[in-house]
Amino acid sequence: MKKITTTMGKFGPYNTVEILENRYEVDGAHLPFTVVGTGVIEDWTDEDTVAVPVYQDPEVYKYQRADAYPSFADQFDLIYHRGIDAWKTAIQAVKDKYPKPSPEPSPKPTPEEPVVYPTEYIINAQS
Repeated sequence: MKKITTTMGKFGPYNTVEILENRYEVDGAHLPFTVVGTGVIEDWTDEDTVAVPVYQDPEVYKYQRADAYPSFADQFDLIYHRGIDAWKTAIQAVKDKYPKPSPEPSPKPTPEEPVVYPTEYIINAQS
């Protein structure tokens, strides 16, 4: 088991921790550095009893897709040699593997008290 130790605390335990360009990959999920800060990857020990809950980026699918898509050169090569339909199939396979999460339903707005404006205004003028 592994942990990430940063100035914000210890995060873990994780089975796998890998440092990518601007984020950690922990057990297959991506964590931006800005959430936990840059840190040190160490072995999880029995003394590390408190695991801090880590923010899960709701747009993690974007990182996963970006890592899984073929390079632009490979995509252009695929289009040239096998056609646009083969390219669409390859891209759709990545999108199917890492789907965009369905949006949370918006809460139904509660009716508010109607605002009542006075029909007459009293002007208090002082001389």
